[in-house]
Amino acid sequence: MATPLTLDTFRHEARLAMRITNRDRWRRLATVTLALGLCWYAGAGGAALLIAALLALSEASGYAATRLEPPPDRDVPLPLALWVWANHATGTVVYLLPALALAARPESQFMLAGFMWLFGCYVYIANNYVVLPFHNWGQMVPAFLMGPLAVAAAAGADPAGPWGWLPMAGLFVLYAANTVETMSAQKEFHGELTQARAEARARLGALEHLARHDPLTGLLNRQAFDEGLARLLLDRRAGRAVAVMLVDLDGFKPINDTYSHAAGDAVLAALGARLTALAGEDGLAARLGGDEFALALPGVPSREAALEVATRLVREMERPVPHGATALRLGGSVGVALSGPRTAGAVGAPEVPALCAEADRAMYRAKAAARAGSERRPVLFDPADFPPRPTAEDRRRLQAAIAGRAIAPRYEPVVLLATGEVAGFEARSRWGAPPGPPPGTTPGAPPGAPGDAGALPPAAEELPPEAFLPLVAEFGLGADLLLSVARQVMEDIDALLDAGLDPGRVSLDIPEVSLATHSGRQDFDRLLAAHPRARAHLVFEVGEAAFADRSGGRVRDALLRLCAAGLRVALDGVGTGGASFDHLRRLPFDEIKLSPALVADLGPDPSAEVLVTGLVSIAQGLGARPVAEGVATEAQRRHLLRLGCRLGQGPLFGAASPLGEARARLQAQDRSRRLA
Repeated sequence: MATPLTLDTFRHEARLAMRITNRDRWRRLATVTLALGLCWYAGAGGAALLIAALLALSEASGYAATRLEPPPDRDVPLPLALWVWANHATGTVVYLLPALALAARPESQFMLAGFMWLFGCYVYIANNYVVLPFHNWGQMVPAFLMGPLAVAAAAGADPAGPWGWLPMAGLFVLYAANTVETMSAQKEFHGELTQARAEARARLGALEHLARHDPLTGLLNRQAFDEGLARLLLDRRAGRAVAVMLVDLDGFKPINDTYSHAAGDAVLAALGARLTALAGEDGLAARLGGDEFALALPGVPSREAALEVATRLVREMERPVPHGATALRLGGSVGVALSGPRTAGAVGAPEVPALCAEADRAMYRAKAAARAGSERRPVLFDPADFPPRPTAEDRRRLQAAIAGRAIAPRYEPVVLLATGEVAGFEARSRWGAPPGPPPGTTPGAPPGAPGDAGALPPAAEELPPEAFLPLVAEFGLGADLLLSVARQVMEDIDALLDAGLDPGRVSLDIPEVSLATHSGRQDFDRLLAAHPRARAHLVFEVGEAAFADRSGGRVRDALLRLCAAGLRVALDGVGTGGASFDHLRRLPFDEIKLSPALVADLGPDPSAEVLVTGLVSIAQGLGARPVAEGVATEAQRRHLLRLGCRLGQGPLFGAASPLGEARARLQAQDRSRRLA
């Protein structure tokens, strides 16, 4: 695979040549210093000083050129590229001058050293610049010309006369020819390697497509839909809305149970094709999971137009699906939400989740109406028809819970799958038994209408993160929660270290929105500085959804700042949400956490094994360690080990527990090691 020799190639080579110059500068100077020292020892001190001066000029010129290298998104200017090329060509001559000085000495050992230096320079140029044709031959040509000069210098200095050096001249010609042949072979090998990399990128692209699309219907998955919806909302035209429709199929399970899963798959594939047709070229169609679908249409002029499309969607769901001699029938409940100022009205709520939440609430109301016997029809979300969102009092109580450490970490063990030994923990936030009804509940709300009563379930002994983190995001309290829980986790890590226990890596499960809205960065930096030992064990865990909305850029910046502060970063829930491989390339993740849904499908779903194998390979290739979440059975543990995943967490290894239980487990493990 030959590289076309164009000006663009020349400029591109200059950038690579500058990087080689920077990389090898100190190694070059160290070796040439030895050569000059040998010249001095051989009695060619004057030549050594002259060569040293020329080398200083050459290296200074090369350093100055590399300082002018433009950023990666800009081409190298042609004058700079010419400068770099000329500096390499002339620098080659200067670096070969010690060979002439040594070859001109009458002592055979110095002559031999001169030719060894000459041939060593050939090898260096051939190995480092073989894929840069302009720079390779720009150095090899003057280098080859220096060879006959070295032979002539040696022949002139030999008391036995020049004719005895004819065999040496012949050997030099053979060596030069062999060097050219070696460079040609290296270039051919590099071409094959480039082709192999291109094929690997193609396979990676296919894997990314698989990670972003539902394999059965070909529709987008949830994460890809959220990303596309964010783009639609940014590109919407003035005066026109984006309509989001969430669909939940009614009667799908009986089809699976009665006619087999093949019939169910046929239904899903047919409905996927109908959704794609309704979405058209500008819209988005997605399968969110199971029998849940979504549609997003830009440029909707009115509520009436949105309801008209939603009604067509209901009719499409009801249209029979042929399967053999049978016509399979089912229906669908559709909830509709329109974009507009009100969708971003909740404090701190990104527009995409808020809009989808409105459509979800409308869909549940449509489903409840269908179950009550009403005609199946879509429901359009209207704030006037739905219960109010959480109040200022709810915000006050949530702030008090954060400040009073009622929201505290619990530690779920991360273990070595081969032995069951604890290798770390994941800190999961829990809200311990809040007094009275939790924030967001509406007293007296009618049962049977999920989503209408608010974000949290009734008060319990302990609330899991999914019960209150949506409110944290909605109220913009992510930074407060981050500082509170992070402080507790670091104090707990310090306590374990003081007890002589190694907690391993402790990942911090914090809502993604805190990354984008974190205004107290200095407070967090001071917190990290106050706990240097804990910081070395801490892993900041972020979900895929953090990059889906318009705050994704700020999230990346926050992650890079955390990495600069010495904090490790993990990407959570990879495998079913469609993580962008661009994020994996651009962000220095230390851990890639495979989602529980993907782990649960190991065995029954062959595609799950393909995805796990690919993701484990990608993680290891990026220098990150893969961790499987939600490991619930011994069969899953063995399966993951066979696929190369060495770490896992989940019900099989214990639930999230207070610090005392985590300490006891580490102590027991420590005692077992000592006894062994």
